[in-house]
Amino acid sequence: MALEALNEASTLDLLDEETHLHLALAAAEPEPTLQQALNGPDSVEWEEALNYEISQLEKLGTWEIVDLPHGANL
Repeated sequence: MALEALNEASTLDLLDEETHLHLALAAAEPEPTLQQALNGPDSVEWEEALNYEISQLEKLGTWEIVDLPHGANL
């Protein structure tokens, strides 16, 4: 949904030149792997984002930690 809105805004020329540049660069560069992100120059920001996402999932009760069933191999 957000991508559609950005595409529409771009088509209607509602975005400034700098935003167009950021969108073009973001579309051209592949997403880093988790390992690359955590070892890259923006590692602090990546770790903060990961911690935030995990805290939100925990807050919403997205999962429940349980004991591994007998004989299961993880």
